Amino acid sequence: MTPHRHWLCNYVPKRVPIKLADNNTVYSAGEGTVVFNPIVNGVQVRPVEFSRVLHVPDLRN
Repeated sequence: MTPHRHWLCNYVPKRVPIKLADNNTVYSAGEGTVVFNPIVNGVQVRPVEFSRVLHVPDLRN
């Protein structure tokens, strides 16, 4: 899950209820793929792809 819509590729609308630890419920707005480009010891390594990531605009830390 992420509140960052701009991270997501192949975005499709999808509304899913998500119950938080404080018992509040928020809803996703969509789902997509996030491509993470890690850097290890100053060297960019192979990208990692996360699929079916929920976009939850109301998610906070």
